[in-house]
Formats: sequence, C-alpha cells, structure tokens
Amino acid sequence: MTLIAAYKQDGLAVLIGDVTLTNSAKGDNYRSVRKKIYKISENFAIGWAGSPLVAKIVISDLRKMFSNEVVTKSSLENFFKSYDPDDFGSLHTNFIGWVIDDESYCFRWNCLYTQEVFYDSCFFDGSGEEYFESLKKQLQSWEGGGGVWKDKGLTLVAQEQALLSVINDVAYARFDESLYSKTWDRSFGISYDILAFIDGRFRYVRSIAYIGWDYFWDSRKGTGRLEQAPVIVKHNCMVEHSIIQETLSGKHFDGRYSNYLSRPVYDDMPEANLSNFPFILDSDYFANYFLFRENGKVIFKILLTVQLIKSDGPLRIKQHRNGAYYLTYDTDTLDQIYRKHIA
Repeated sequence: MTLIAAYKQDGLAVLIGDVTLTNSAKGDNYRSVRKKIYKISENFAIGWAGSPLVAKIVISDLRKMFSNEVVTKSSLENFFKSYDPDDFGSLHTNFIGWVIDDESYCFRWNCLYTQEVFYDSCFFDGSGEEYFESLKKQLQSWEGGGGVWKDKGLTLVAQEQALLSVINDVAYARFDESLYSKTWDRSFGISYDILAFIDGRFRYVRSIAYIGWDYFWDSRKGTGRLEQAPVIVKHNCMVEHSIIQETLSGKHFDGRYSNYLSRPVYDDMPEANLSNFPFILDSDYFANYFLFRENGKVIFKILLTVQLIKSDGPLRIKQHRNGAYYLTYDTDTLDQIYRKHIA
C-alpha cells in the first residue's frame, strides 16, 4: 500500500509517507525504495506519489531553491507555476504537504496541471488513500488543515501527545497490513516516515520499534501467559534516508538482523554501508500490538500502547547477565482488558 497523508491531529500539522517494500509473505525479499516525504526547510514539508522521475526533478529543485529558507505561500506557488506541463510528458505525480506561513496551509499540486495549487483541510494520496482516511475516522476524531497555527497555542506537551496519536495511526496501519499481507497487493507499507510541526519547526520521528505479542488466556486460572512474537521491526529515520531493520526477538533471537535502505529520490547513495548500522533494541517509541488467544483461537486484537521508553508505562526493557536485552510487559493490564472483553 502506497500512502502519503497531510492532515492535522489535535492541532498538530503532520505529514506521513510509507516505506513500501516487496511482500516477503509471497516469497520475495524486501527491496529498498525511495522516500516519499521530505523536510525542505523549517516551515515546509512535502511528499509525493506517482513517478519517481518527476519526484526526483521537483524535490531536487525544491532543495536548491528553499533549503534552510523561510518558505511563503506565494513563493511556493511561484515555484510550482514555473514548470510547464510538457516538462513531465505524461508522467502523473501528485505532491502534497504543508507550508506554515501566516497560516498553516495544506496543499496539493499536480505536475500535469502546473498553474494551480490546491488548498484544503487535508490531503491523502496513493493506493492507501481510502484505507487511511477510513482508519482515521474509526480510531479517533481529527481535524483538517484550516485555521491559524499561532492561534492554536498548543503547548509542547500537547504537541507530543498529538504525535503519539499519529504514531498510533501509522502503527495500526503497519500491523494491519503485515497481519493480512497475503490478501494485499504485492507490496505493503512495512513502516512510515513521519514529519510533525513541533515547537516551531518540522521534525522527523527518529525511531519506532514495532513489537507483536501473543497473550494466551487460561480461563481456569483467570489469567494469561504472555509471549513476544518472533519478529521485531524497527524504523530508523536518518533525515535524508531511512533504515528499516528486522530481527528475531526473545527466545528466537539468533544474533542476526537485516537492514533495508529507503533512499532519497534524488540520490542513489551508492556509498551507503548498511553492515555498519547495528540493531539496538532501544528506540524513541515502541508500538505494541497484541493478539489475545484462547483455546487456539484469536479472540481479538488490539494496538494497546505507543510508548516513549522514558515514560512511565507497562513496557520495560531489561538486560540479562550476558548483556542481551529483552522486553517485558505488565500482564495485570492485559488481564483487565481480557476480562472486560469477555464480560
């Protein structure tokens, strides 16, 4: 599923873009692809869906024109209108994103219709457009892109809370696709880059670890047994590129891991050496997905927490005497959830 999305979460302007990789459930290995979203300057972020050839031209030109500059709504419009539709032939590509000027403007620009920039409360694009918009409506309320940013008065704490909700959204989509990947198209979004306008500038979410858990309920004992799923996927955003890591965890860990590179569309990065990038269990955020099982059947599934590791929460990283790290989760919380569900 290919997806780029620009919207506001509880007043926070965000831009997300998938990292689409070939579906290994059908016998293929993951392959590296191009990043979909970019921070061009402190107040300007953009994503693309369509032809990578068009994206390479436009993103490269944007970087030359606006890198580290304050971008205005009018200067952005003038930039887009400088192109002629014939510049791109028949290669269709949409660009969506945010420019924070006197207001926070959510925009869409079509390379085949160069003379107009469209503005709306939010924009979604890619094959996952309908899925993600529906997901947002299911999970929680959200708002569009209109309104003056400076009048929102969001505290830094409120912005961080809104960001947790955004990570919750992409984590839900990521687990949903991985669990049902056999029924999706041949590619799926194993992870997502996230840009958020926090504390006056666009910032990337640097790392997210996606962790699956199985909770086996024992009705005779009135409690359950927790097992960590075999695979951990970790997303590492390195600003201009991202590295997605996959490893076995817990009792399945064999000391090996795989690194996959998501390159910028304007650079092949031939010098990138993924062998020098180690897998570290620590992460900025942890997304925990649970399957509650009883008598061999999955009773229900839930994305329970997206947690900052430094915050007080049910997930804990511990260390064996041999130096290896492992994860634990407070099962009292899980017991309460299951009892409430079956009641």
